[in-house]
Amino acid sequence: MPGSKVLLIDDNIHQHELFSCYAESAEKIELKSAVDIDQGMVSMMDKQPDVILLDNHLEFDETYKDSVPQLRAFGYTGPIVVISTDISNLSQDELEDYSVTNCAGKLDFDRNNFENKIYELMAA
Repeated sequence: MPGSKVLLIDDNIHQHELFSCYAESAEKIELKSAVDIDQGMVSMMDKQPDVILLDNHLEFDETYKDSVPQLRAFGYTGPIVVISTDISNLSQDELEDYSVTNCAGKLDFDRNNFENKIYELMAA
């Protein structure tokens, strides 16, 4: 499988550091990071990601319901995976209504499964 460009949009810089460590062990993942939607769109102008990992709650109480439409309006048509510490409150029907490909718990990722998890979430 060819390499994949992953864009992580999360307002927690510690999450970026953690996922960067995970990506170091993934041979075919190129990870880019952004702390908000605006920075994410700037990153997308340089290189379209193959998948976006989008934090469910960005600053100012913004949720995926606010963020995903902005990314889609910007022209991103690829998979968007909403990530959150707690995904139990995310409705699959609502995720589909907002053209979200999948969701995943942040704790579901680790150094050993990062690459496989990314491809699994993209394929769903």
